[in-house]
Amino acid sequence: MKVHTRMLSALLAMVLVFSLSVPAFAAQDGNATPDASVTGEIRATLRLDYAQNLKALENHQVKATLNLDQKGQNQKEIKVDLWKIGTFDKATVTAKYREGGVMENVTENSWPSYLDLTFIALPKGDYTLTFEGDGYKTFSQKITLGDYSQHLTLGTGDNTFSLGDLKRDGAVNQDDLDALSEELTKKNQPLFDLNGDGVVDVLDLAYVQRSVAVQGGKSDADLIDTQLLVKPTVEMASGTSVQSGQLSDLLEQNGKAVQLTSDSTKVELPITFEQPKKMGQIVINAPDDPTGAEKGSVLVAYEDGTTETVPFDATHSADVHAIGETEGTRSITINLGKRVPVKKITITVDKTADGYTAVESIQFLKDIVPENPVAPHRMVKNLKAIAGSEKVSLKWSELPNITGYKVEYWLKENEAQKKTIPVSKPYTEIAGLENLKTYCFRVVPTAENWEGEFCAIVEAEPKPAKAPTPPEMIHITELEGALSLSWKETENATYYQVFCKKKSDPDSAYQQVGGDLLENKTTITSLENEVTYSIYLIAGNEIGKSGKSRIMEGTPKAVKYERPEGLPEAALLDPSKIKSVRLGDPNNYDRNSYDANKPFKVDNIIDGKYDTHWTAGGTYGNEHIICEFTEPVDLQAAFWSPRLDGSYPTWLRAYSVRVWYEGEEKDAQATKNGHLLVPDPNRGGVDNFGGSNAEVWTWPNIPNLSAIPKSRFAILPFESDHSKKIIQISVAVEQAGYDRVSCSELMFMKYDPEHCLPDDISNLFDTQDGLHTQLVAGVTPEKINALKDRLNSEEKLYYYNLSTMADELALAEELLNGTNKTSGKSVIINGIQSRSTGPDGQKYGQGGSDLQPLGVAATAGQEMTIYVSGIPKGQTVTLYATQFNAEVSAWKQQICQLQNGRNIFSPPRIGSQNTQRGGSLYLTYNGPNPENIKLHVRRGTDIPVLELSDWYHLDETKRKAVITDYLEELDPYVTNLEKTNGFNGQTSV
Repeated sequence: MKVHTRMLSALLAMVLVFSLSVPAFAAQDGNATPDASVTGEIRATLRLDYAQNLKALENHQVKATLNLDQKGQNQKEIKVDLWKIGTFDKATVTAKYREGGVMENVTENSWPSYLDLTFIALPKGDYTLTFEGDGYKTFSQKITLGDYSQHLTLGTGDNTFSLGDLKRDGAVNQDDLDALSEELTKKNQPLFDLNGDGVVDVLDLAYVQRSVAVQGGKSDADLIDTQLLVKPTVEMASGTSVQSGQLSDLLEQNGKAVQLTSDSTKVELPITFEQPKKMGQIVINAPDDPTGAEKGSVLVAYEDGTTETVPFDATHSADVHAIGETEGTRSITINLGKRVPVKKITITVDKTADGYTAVESIQFLKDIVPENPVAPHRMVKNLKAIAGSEKVSLKWSELPNITGYKVEYWLKENEAQKKTIPVSKPYTEIAGLENLKTYCFRVVPTAENWEGEFCAIVEAEPKPAKAPTPPEMIHITELEGALSLSWKETENATYYQVFCKKKSDPDSAYQQVGGDLLENKTTITSLENEVTYSIYLIAGNEIGKSGKSRIMEGTPKAVKYERPEGLPEAALLDPSKIKSVRLGDPNNYDRNSYDANKPFKVDNIIDGKYDTHWTAGGTYGNEHIICEFTEPVDLQAAFWSPRLDGSYPTWLRAYSVRVWYEGEEKDAQATKNGHLLVPDPNRGGVDNFGGSNAEVWTWPNIPNLSAIPKSRFAILPFESDHSKKIIQISVAVEQAGYDRVSCSELMFMKYDPEHCLPDDISNLFDTQDGLHTQLVAGVTPEKINALKDRLNSEEKLYYYNLSTMADELALAEELLNGTNKTSGKSVIINGIQSRSTGPDGQKYGQGGSDLQPLGVAATAGQEMTIYVSGIPKGQTVTLYATQFNAEVSAWKQQICQLQNGRNIFSPPRIGSQNTQRGGSLYLTYNGPNPENIKLHVRRGTDIPVLELSDWYHLDETKRKAVITDYLEELDPYVTNLEKTNGFNGQTSV
């Protein structure tokens, strides 16, 4: 009842094979004639403590002989060759794995860990079981078959059937070692090739060395009582009756089911023993079908007058283990947890829906045989783990005849990263562990060229010795009527507490919300929209609490389910021109995002309502939306508005566009797969309608990626001249990380050559260098002002990126007036560097930073433009934003990968502190020809840069000049730096 051990039901079932046949020596004359009315079994488990294949056992002629001992009569015997697996005459041999499972398809090259030998249908009496083989010390065991069947456990690596008696003198000693040493490296020596690998080597020598070490003392064989052979009396309680079968079949293992019924909902069977019998386990076998016994209880009456009721459930129970090793049979095992005399048991079983219950047999076991017995001195015992702070102390019982131990341990959640340490004593301390993480430990004894068996795993969790530090890196997401919080896991913290109050009420006290939190995230609900809340966190453990974290702020925002501002309303395609919409995978939607009141409809994507949506069913799969038009249309971009609640606007990353022109819409998935516009297939872009995860990494980032949380729509330009007469289009957006793609509305921007203000503004600039640093000839103030007037008129309703267009007109004025270099709105970089952390890591053992400063700072959410030229084909320049006054590591975030031409972006908000968000911009590049890459940064703040990456290529004079220039730019008031600081060659830098 307390310990669950798998029952030997498979072997018990073997009784069926021989239940109708009596052994040849079952009816002999003489005074000691056995009682043939009751039969049982003798079973032996031979541990192959050293690895041997079945061919090795055959070479050594390993066999077992069972003799029936009778006075005055010749002994009758059964001989079994143990290298032959199967049923032979009156015995069965089974090969098993180390874990206990039966080996199938056994050949001479199989390497079993155990051999199970079973003699079945034996009459009561005295027997002798003998094991012998060439190179083994012969072992014999007297066995009496009385009230219980018997089980013998022995092994080749202990003081029983010892491997290594090569001199065949009945002992394993130095003489055998010497004999084997003389045969080392020889082949075709079956006697000395103990493991069967075809050669005599140090492994065979190690086997004999270990056998010598364990000799002496008493035998290590283990003989136990198993199944009770004495049959009790089975009765039926009042109201219980037999519907089919014979009641006596319940005490036989003949596979015949007895169907029982009763006047009530339960069937009751009292079973009485003539004399109290010791037992540790009761087994109820039933058909493994709806008629079989499944639930009930067993009332056990012990010899001392006490009783115990044990409930059972064949499917779900903490104290009962249900197995079915015999096909078609469900076995319910009730462990009593002790071997005690039992005088009566009463089995009560719930009737099935058919009004009866079926039972095949009831068995009573005294002792339980382990599935994987281990040789003495091959496994340590009593391993204990005592947890400390960042360490665990281990100790175990010492073993004789070994030279040391190997300790293996690992983080429970990462078993693949095991670590091993050797020790010479039966104790050790493992340090350098993480507190509050569960670790697994096990130990194995070792000696020269030998290793025993690992013991059972023990677990321990190091505990902190001091209170944790305050939580850091707190991130707040503003939701409707709520604030979602997450933060970095605090070392040694077992719980967190969150405190909140309205910022507008400075005299009020902070209130704890959410109780003690076990995770590093929570959501504060029932808050007022547009009200700012102040929040701090505390971390704690069993030692105490941390101080307060920094005070953070968050303002819940009511979700406005309306068309986002900034869309070119006049240029949007009339939704009535969309004939139909469908998903590339009709089943790819999140069932949890919909209910009976608001079921999912694919038309949610084009219904003009922003409170309906499509949300993908997972983070992988086909994420294409396919629209068919009523007539051919000319398009130049799509606008994708995600779900407007929660964090969905932050979860978009890259996109793809495929079109079918007039007449190509009918066979989209077969031979006419349309035309891939984005990504550009000429640049290696791929999109096979979600064919593989690798494809999405060829997709370009959404141009206004960082602005989507604020703008609430993604701009997906086609960037192709081939966007006319489109009859069908497929648009896909890929999520960031492992989040979900969503879409509340998908809209399209018409291509209209009459509304070409963006082109007219671009035509002001000389495009040879692509940097917008020169005007074409003929640009006048009047021409610029005319374009300004158009931008400020109702024509602006046809365009997006209005602020970028306005800045380009301002840039044109600056270039025309010659003030571009002094306006502070432009930073021009002629050539960058190629940097990689790899060489530093190889040369110095640590990597330097690959970030290159742009000399530009920006505020989070500020729209900016970078014009780029010279990036080699296939190379990547990545732009990063940083945060001044950052908290721990929340200081950097990727903005986008720059492309040749115009790049529009907004630096993201990093962190949730109550400080202004923003900082310097950086880029990374590690490709060829960095000197040819040029950048023109607009709408940022020009800041001084101290560039000394080429320090070792500069002499001292040039180094001083660089530093002086930087300091003078940094502080306009330091104009005579050399004189006031004695820097004129007097001081070394």
